[in-house]
Amino acid sequence: MHILVTGGAGFIGSETVKLLLADGHTITALDDESVGKLHDLPQSRSLGIVRGDLLDEELVRRCVRAEDAVLHLAAMTRIQASLEKPVECLETNVVGTAILLQACRSEGVRKIVFASSSSVYGLTPPPHREDGPTDPLNPYALSKWVGERLLKYWVDAGHGDAICLRYFNVYGPGENEAGDYSTVIRRFRTLRLRGKPLTIYGDGEQRRDFTFVGDVARANVLALTTPLQGYHILNIGAGDNRSVNDVAALIAGPVVHLSARPGEARETLADNGKAARLLGWRPEVSFEGSVKDLIRLDDQGVPS
Repeated sequence: MHILVTGGAGFIGSETVKLLLADGHTITALDDESVGKLHDLPQSRSLGIVRGDLLDEELVRRCVRAEDAVLHLAAMTRIQASLEKPVECLETNVVGTAILLQACRSEGVRKIVFASSSSVYGLTPPPHREDGPTDPLNPYALSKWVGERLLKYWVDAGHGDAICLRYFNVYGPGENEAGDYSTVIRRFRTLRLRGKPLTIYGDGEQRRDFTFVGDVARANVLALTTPLQGYHILNIGAGDNRSVNDVAALIAGPVVHLSARPGEARETLADNGKAARLLGWRPEVSFEGSVKDLIRLDDQGVPS
């Protein structure tokens, strides 16, 4: 297959590009390099790289031309960042997605896999099911919910097939460590290496379904290559959750508590049965084992 990966240099995108290349696909990676760097992707004659962003309509149209499918990962991806810059978040995540869909329609691309988020569930009690209620609490969550609706309109209009993957708290090697916008595992690892206390917002009993990036990348590949017709929403989560206090205890170190941050859910927990049925996807990586591996690499000075 010829596949466009938007956000192809990012945390999840780079991992997915590696798997797709290993499976023999031809990839175009589009990225504005706001986080990941295109030169860090593997050297391959089957990989084309394009620097630019989704708001450039002509560039996006050129990128989708002759592609069989699109994996749409490019987005402003952090809740706290979206609260500080809501206009930028909605422009990138909603307008950018609309531009991509318009380009796919005009160029005849008929399969899209869209990176959504467990944040669309908000305060909905877990376990979270795809057919359950949604409750976006912040601009980022709202942008992902609107993205899902845009994909549904695109499918209903007869333009092609789409799968929306709701990722649950993705972690692993290659994760951005940029301050307060990093995820809790990456932030704790960075603080530990710097000899600083682990900062917990609120009481630390908020729980997250942490899902390893390699498992998420496998889900992306399966969603692209499994012949599903129509419109589908699938949870991509481990189906288990841990408190922030549990994570702090596993990483080890002194802890300091600050006030709880606005706009965040109390608990995430995926019902991942639908992904198992439709894609044959199940999480494979142990939480404790993978976090210990990351800590060991940190202590050895190995970039991760």
